[in-house]
Amino acid sequence: MKREIKYIGFYDIPDAKYRRASWIAATDKMDYICDVLERSEYSVHLVSPAWFTASEAPCVRWSTVSLGDRRKLSLAPSVGTKNKWTRNLKILCALLWLFVFLVLRVRRRETILVYHSPWLSMPVRWAKRMKGFYIVLEVEEVYGDVWDIGAIQRNWEGKLLAAADSYITVSDLLAERLTARARMVLYGSYRLPECQAKLPTNDSVCLVYAGTIDSTRGAAVKAIQCVRYLPANYQVHLCGAGNVDEIVQMKEMIHDVNAESGRMACVFHGFLHGEAFSALLSSCHIALNPQRTGDYMCTAFPSKIVKYLSYNLRVVSSPIESVIKSPLASLVTFSNDDSPKAIAQAIQSLDLTETFDSRTALRRLDEQFRNGIVELLA
Repeated sequence: MKREIKYIGFYDIPDAKYRRASWIAATDKMDYICDVLERSEYSVHLVSPAWFTASEAPCVRWSTVSLGDRRKLSLAPSVGTKNKWTRNLKILCALLWLFVFLVLRVRRRETILVYHSPWLSMPVRWAKRMKGFYIVLEVEEVYGDVWDIGAIQRNWEGKLLAAADSYITVSDLLAERLTARARMVLYGSYRLPECQAKLPTNDSVCLVYAGTIDSTRGAAVKAIQCVRYLPANYQVHLCGAGNVDEIVQMKEMIHDVNAESGRMACVFHGFLHGEAFSALLSSCHIALNPQRTGDYMCTAFPSKIVKYLSYNLRVVSSPIESVIKSPLASLVTFSNDDSPKAIAQAIQSLDLTETFDSRTALRRLDEQFRNGIVELLA
């Protein structure tokens, strides 16, 4: 067996309910990278400073759990807190724990993987300064371009990006921005599920949107609104998570659209994962990525597109530059703009009786990534 790779990021075991772990899409991508490394005979040590977010969470010590023969996870000590000051102290302790872990457990000139987050900036940079290890930074997006993260975290993010020795980026455009240190592009998890989408057996066409419910990207709202421009045999299924207010607003919109159409044109399934999520995607025919276009999405790549394609779903997307300039563009149908009417027109342009195969392309990308990461970590 080859050497152990340490992989730093906000991660937790499946179905855990207390810690500040990354979104499902991020965790899915981390799991995929772990799978690739294990297939290449590496062992993986996930190191997560994820602190408790629930106030009722118990007090726990640092722990390491086995996730398989070649994978283990170390979790920071944490405790549930009920006010701002103890919450900040809890976060500080988690980040200090990560710093100490890296100083004590990472060898000089060892290469580690880090899943990009502004929160990780100080412990990772300070430990690198002391130990002289190499950082391969996995960059999904430049947070300061997409979210209002504040001046402090924007500064932390910039310094972490500068401290990395090489990058695994989420898009070709982001790779161009990060220059020669961008060594590889990973658009999403290339794992292929056993089940896949099938052709419609009757006149009903099922559409699916799976992802974050938020006003910044506005994808869920556009998925609902496009129903107004579709025939009655089209139905939109949505699943995902978001803050309480935006979920409430989305449900109200679904109620209004269904009332206008006199049918169940839109169905919200809540947050799904595992078998329930897989069952929904494999039961649908067309998947949607109707995000707002704009500069904030120039370097990010919606990983949900790769997830959709892994189920052999036809994908309709708004014309996002990072997707248009990716090798997956030929598998995606783009709307003329990001308006609900244009998205509906792109949906109706699809011929579902035509042969479609997206999984072969993902197998090819999987092989390329496996070869590339082995070379990068050698």
